[in-house]
Amino acid sequence: QAICGTASVVHARSVTLSGTALLRGIGNALGTAGGVCVAPFDGGKLMHDQAKKCSSEFGTVGRDVDKAFSKDGSVTQFAESLPVVGYIPSAVHAIAGNEPQAKRAAARCTNSTVATGVAVGAVVAAPVSGGASLIAVGAVAGAVGAAAGNGVQCGIETAYTEEDKDQVGQEKLNQNGKAWAADVLGGGVAGAAGGALKGVASNASRLFVGESLKEVGGGGASRFVVKRAVESGVKQPVAGAAKQGMKHALA
Repeated sequence: QAICGTASVVHARSVTLSGTALLRGIGNALGTAGGVCVAPFDGGKLMHDQAKKCSSEFGTVGRDVDKAFSKDGSVTQFAESLPVVGYIPSAVHAIAGNEPQAKRAAARCTNSTVATGVAVGAVVAAPVSGGASLIAVGAVAGAVGAAAGNGVQCGIETAYTEEDKDQVGQEKLNQNGKAWAADVLGGGVAGAAGGALKGVASNASRLFVGESLKEVGGGGASRFVVKRAVESGVKQPVAGAAKQGMKHALA
């Protein structure tokens, strides 16, 4: 989904900025330690300068993390778009009194849940008749699921109040045709990948069963059963009898 991808990009940028600030903070901390060593020679100037920068950089990291997990933060919005899981931030928003954000999270999560459910359901129900057919089924189901999910989100957004619209907007209702097409295309690609994975799993399963049947043998299970019986059940009694025989022979 487009919103999920956008949230991922925003989150990645936030993480990059925080990571850079963290590295600078660590460097300033090391600089502070060095400043302690040269303090007798510069009157502590380097130490104080590095300590101030260190505090600033670590403060940036803290603010970035706090912002990412805020009601409109990148991490929060990413979680809202996850299938099923997105209902958790929706509930948290509602408890915190953030009604517009709670509705936004519910709309996004319902969208992704419907899209995923349609695609996965179609791929699972499809007969295993070949890799190409499974990929085709997955692609169609993924595209249909994406369109259906967007439609459901539009339906939810039509019930938004003016306050909701002011705070969180109407993402799918205001989305242009290109963005819709991108969503449908993305759903098709994801569905095709799911179909391909099912084909790979099915082929691996058939291969495993085939090897097991070879082990048993074409003439039935007798050879396999006898082999296992000799290895587990027969070997011990025979060894015991032999031991008892030797005992009586030496008596």
